[in-house]
Amino acid sequence: MNDEEPPSISAPTDEPAVKAPQGPFCKFCGKPVLPRAVICVSCGQQIKPLEPPEPSGFSCVVMIVLGALSLFIPCIGLVVGISAMLMEGKKTDGAILIVISIASVLLMAAMSGAFGGAQSPYMQ
Repeated sequence: MNDEEPPSISAPTDEPAVKAPQGPFCKFCGKPVLPRAVICVSCGQQIKPLEPPEPSGFSCVVMIVLGALSLFIPCIGLVVGISAMLMEGKKTDGAILIVISIASVLLMAAMSGAFGGAQSPYMQ
């Protein structure tokens, strides 16, 4: 008779024989794309709208108020400036406040005659 063994029969499984790729696909070319992709690398089409970057630093109004306070009360500008220098994204704002504060101190010292400048004839 026949010496060959009959082929083995396996029980059916719930998994498909070929796994489908997971994740999003490009709506233009159908190729898989990364979950956070904005542009398909296969066809070059934009697949998601561009998101504006997060604003960094202080707002314009806050910088104007802090700059004005730094002119009249330099220690506020120094404290806020130094703390802003330690934060990510606010280093430039912190440096501006520190410069305004130092310039304010120097201006006040010059106006008070602290540098040994000539006294005004009206101040006796």
